[in-house]
Amino acid sequence: MITVTQFVASGLWILGLGIILASWSMAYYQAQYRHMCVTTLLKERRFDALVTFGLFLVFTGWVSADSRLWASGVWLLLAVIALLRFIFLLRRGSVST
Repeated sequence: MITVTQFVASGLWILGLGIILASWSMAYYQAQYRHMCVTTLLKERRFDALVTFGLFLVFTGWVSADSRLWASGVWLLLAVIALLRFIFLLRRGSVST
């Protein structure tokens, strides 16, 4: 039987992967439309922020899903790094120079 914690943890990382896939798909579409390289568009702040947020959700889901303490610590560290990067990207975009 699946618990609520397992359900939420699985939902988080699946949602994160969905966000990453959707942002990559949109960048690919726009790259084809503009005749550009996909990696160039993925470096833009909006796509970078979406991918980073998706990674945060994936890592957060894996923290709850993994039963090994050392692995949960690694996923937690990566989730904190992704969250800090996401906050940095949001603040960088809101400050005009």
